[in-house]
Amino acid sequence: MQSVLFNLVGNGAEEDEVTNALRPITKAVLNGEYSVEKLSPYGRIKRPFNEYKSNIPMQVRAAKYYNENIKTVEPFKAGDGAQWTFIKEIPEGKSHFVKFHKEIKANVIAFRKPDEIFEYPIDYETIVEKFVMAKIKPVYQTLGWDLDKVDASIAVPEVYW
Repeated sequence: MQSVLFNLVGNGAEEDEVTNALRPITKAVLNGEYSVEKLSPYGRIKRPFNEYKSNIPMQVRAAKYYNENIKTVEPFKAGDGAQWTFIKEIPEGKSHFVKFHKEIKANVIAFRKPDEIFEYPIDYETIVEKFVMAKIKPVYQTLGWDLDKVDASIAVPEVYW
């Protein structure tokens, strides 16, 4: 998204042209047309889990949830890079919380292979909000453009004049 945005803006494209190029991308993400691997960032687990007391990074929460709920022979540990994503809900029989110094509601999960999390519904709306819209928002705000027109989850009426 950012490279499309920067290339178009850098070449003098107007708001409508940029928005018309970006909106189909947000629609494709919302429709689940991209693999979970493509939509999921990596983050480093810098310390042992028990050393995280506050402001626990998403990749750490996701990796801890993975360790507690996905039975694996290779749990995440300090020093690992964890690929993670947002999830909508927790499947029945799985914990809704991740345990640190206190319990934190789980809304993210890490994975080593995407098939490990097949039963977890991916939260594409949050992915669009956090990984797409948040990244292009500064450019749209600076240029005084309407960011809502990029978000495919928001209906935008046709303009005929």
